[in-house]
Amino acid sequence: MADEEKLTGGRPSAKGSSRTGMVILLAATAVVIFMCAGLPYMTHQWASQYTKEKEIGNGVVAETPVLEIPTLHSDGRLEVCIRNPGSVAIQIDTVYKNGKFVATELNQEVSSGNTACFTLPGTYAPDDEVTLVTKKGTQIKFEVQG
Repeated sequence: MADEEKLTGGRPSAKGSSRTGMVILLAATAVVIFMCAGLPYMTHQWASQYTKEKEIGNGVVAETPVLEIPTLHSDGRLEVCIRNPGSVAIQIDTVYKNGKFVATELNQEVSSGNTACFTLPGTYAPDDEVTLVTKKGTQIKFEVQG
């Protein structure tokens, strides 16, 4: 060991530091590869889950209606706005209040990429549970806020 210190001038041998350097270089390369290839893909997948249309089989695309904040007027009228981020038109057909049928054949269409606002038939109060049903059977449930 004394002979080794004489040869290296008291410094540790180069064998240990070369292995450490290789491990650091390998880890840095893996991080760079992940940042360039994996992170953008994972970020896209995470962000697109909120607006991505879902295929429900045989090429049929599921509706993706988004309820904007409903407005309860003092006279009991309820105005709703439905946003359609999907690629297929949505047609609101039926409304239920507190589990009871209110009306059908509303025929309120929300075209792809647009928002439509309309007043629901009947009168409403805070805490009423409202369910809107599309022609394809998609349900939008919410509670009226006062």
